[in-house]
Amino acid sequence: MARDITDKKRAEEIIRFQHNHDLLTGLPNRNLLNEQVMILLNHARRSEEKLAILYIDIDRFKLVNDSYGQIVGDKLLQFVADKLKSCVREADVLARFGGDEFILLLPDIHSAQDASTVARKISAATSQPFVYGKSEIHISLSIGASLYPDHGNNWQLLLKKADTALCNSRATANNECCVYHDNLTNYNSNKIYIENLVRAAIKEQRLIAFYQPQVDLETGEIHAIEALARIESPDQGLILPGTFIEIAEESSLICDLGEAFLDRVCEDLIKWRAAGHNVPVSLNISAVQLAMASFSESFLNKVYSCGLSPEQFELEITENVIIKNLEMTLDNIIKLTKLGVNIAVDDFGKGYSSLSYLDQLPLKTLKLDMSFIHKVQSAETENSIIPAMLNVSNGLKLNFVVEGVENRVQHDYLLEQGACIAQGFYYSKPVSATHILDFLRTHQPVAAPVGEQLD
Repeated sequence: MARDITDKKRAEEIIRFQHNHDLLTGLPNRNLLNEQVMILLNHARRSEEKLAILYIDIDRFKLVNDSYGQIVGDKLLQFVADKLKSCVREADVLARFGGDEFILLLPDIHSAQDASTVARKISAATSQPFVYGKSEIHISLSIGASLYPDHGNNWQLLLKKADTALCNSRATANNECCVYHDNLTNYNSNKIYIENLVRAAIKEQRLIAFYQPQVDLETGEIHAIEALARIESPDQGLILPGTFIEIAEESSLICDLGEAFLDRVCEDLIKWRAAGHNVPVSLNISAVQLAMASFSESFLNKVYSCGLSPEQFELEITENVIIKNLEMTLDNIIKLTKLGVNIAVDDFGKGYSSLSYLDQLPLKTLKLDMSFIHKVQSAETENSIIPAMLNVSNGLKLNFVVEGVENRVQHDYLLEQGACIAQGFYYSKPVSATHILDFLRTHQPVAAPVGEQLD
């Protein structure tokens, strides 16, 4: 008796492939990766060679997925997988580990430098934007690496240390590979500690708002006040945004953090209004918040529910956010400005410094990065950037704010150039809501530094 079992064998092969491979990218999945890593580790032990584990993550993938939809997100994953395939040797093992994470095993290498070389090759391969329809999505990768036997002798330990290095790579945001070293353990322990502080501050409404005035140099009067978030640690005291904002973005807390901070600022504005002060307040907004379709509606609902006016608020966004996510942010910007909210470009000159978007968007304020005024050290200092940017802002009818003014020389220089608004320690350090209310009550036109009065 004979029977044709071709279809059965083909079906078994399909089932076996699906069990061991990711169907979206065609790469090995965790099942096959676990088998392959054991084979390569045993080979490395017998031959006394090194094995590198590269843990690869797509930066801001969730933002792309939420903004463009899952179909585009899947195509982006396929795009990255193809780029990664083009960078590996036949003996290497590339697998999709889950979500937007990939694992690359590099057998028969001599040092950590070999792993870093492959990582640079990968970063170069993914430097071209992913094009979908009329949209260009610029991507970057965070890569962490660990080596056998330098960092461990088993898969679980090597993977954990590669993940630790990946977290450091993501935090530095320099698009380079980070190879594990012992000091990274403390760094990540502190990140977990900070994340827990942020969660507690949001849940228990313990976010702290500090305020720094922006001064009109022609009149000496306060033009606006910037609100700056703080959280308090029993061990480390007040923690500044540069420490916890990125951690909040990584842990998907940034939107909750933004809403909680807006609540706190609105509470202070209500108190100031009751005391007879209606000074405008500026807030920093993250890329994640601005890319959310519901952001403008949610923001305005909160403002109206507190009995406040949209004209009292200015939202600060960095130019990198504008250029990279112009299509995603434009709709929210237009909705907000139509109802009176002002939009400011923060840290101008620090990133791409493309001037084209200044004329395209309904902007109100241009805030020059503090690095430019720090170069002014004497009355004879030649600085062509500040007057040039002042001319640009005047031509576009934008408010021009110079951040980081720290002394009388810089103040006088800006007066001579005709700069309209300045902000910095020369006028006031960031202070609590109570101090800023006292400042509003007693403030006179600025002729000398007033920061000492608030300490």
